[in-house]
Amino acid sequence: MPANLTPQYMSAEQRFKQASTHEEKITCLEDMLRIMPKHKGTDKLQADLKKRLSKLRQEAQKASTTRRGGMLSVDTEGAGQIVMVGPPNMGKSALLAALTKATPEVADYPFTTRRPMPGMMAVDHIQIQLVDMPPISRDAMEPWMAQITRNADALLLVVDLADPALLDAVTLLTETLQAWKIAPTGAAESAEAGDDLAVGVVPRRALLLGTKWDQPESQDHWALLQEFYGTRWPMLAVSARDGYQLDALRQALYELLDIVCVYTKAPGKKPDLAAPFTMPRGSTVVDVAVTVHKDVAAQLKFARVWHAQTSEGQMVPRDYVVQEGDVIELHT
Repeated sequence: MPANLTPQYMSAEQRFKQASTHEEKITCLEDMLRIMPKHKGTDKLQADLKKRLSKLRQEAQKASTTRRGGMLSVDTEGAGQIVMVGPPNMGKSALLAALTKATPEVADYPFTTRRPMPGMMAVDHIQIQLVDMPPISRDAMEPWMAQITRNADALLLVVDLADPALLDAVTLLTETLQAWKIAPTGAAESAEAGDDLAVGVVPRRALLLGTKWDQPESQDHWALLQEFYGTRWPMLAVSARDGYQLDALRQALYELLDIVCVYTKAPGKKPDLAAPFTMPRGSTVVDVAVTVHKDVAAQLKFARVWHAQTSEGQMVPRDYVVQEGDVIELHT
């Protein structure tokens, strides 16, 4: 069976060939595995990439033990990992507390967060991991912040709408990400973003978030932010204090991950709508079958799919691209 590798995969592979550090190579391999179509034709390639990734991680771990201060990492949980980055006192910790069950220290003084703080955010029946990072500063930053941010599935760029130096804060963010070889992209450009990037630079979908909407001057600053960056990234204004637009933020973060939720069912039985599978957008029925079990994928003949608002199942081939809310009945 042909591998049918996508242009996005080939772009990630080219960046891997040009990468020079363990961290850059690990990120590229992780991207290749995430982007790669999952079917029988890519089984051998997947196994090879996983073997190379494991070896690189071991080598990177050995190298990190010799560095001053060591390195930190955050394992991804749930449907995806979104890292929150921003200068001091932007309200990231308050936002994490409002969206998740995490209990970060929330205070009015800067540099309250000194280590990565993960929390799980519920969106309908799935969980998305948010990671609050120490603030970005021109003075000093921990060396491990860059790699955790590079490894994320997406970024939440957080700024304070009550801050008179709001535009300077965005500039600091973009300059720091550039130094970390991260290209924050808008949703429309994310699919092709990797094609024209420099060696070692990774694209990451990003949402620019303005906090503290409840402050008197925030609306004027929001208009200014939209004028300068409204066409570059998706944007949203929220308030963790009074809950303004937090539900809209949950949905926006789900969309930022570029995934779809699908459900499976056994023939003659009802689907479990409380336990969806989250798949990268563009996944096929075969990809869903692999997620269920590799033996199911190997023996899959066809599937029946119930779309949202339909009562009759439609027979589809193995390469059918699943859509948000599809109920899938796998036949082996």
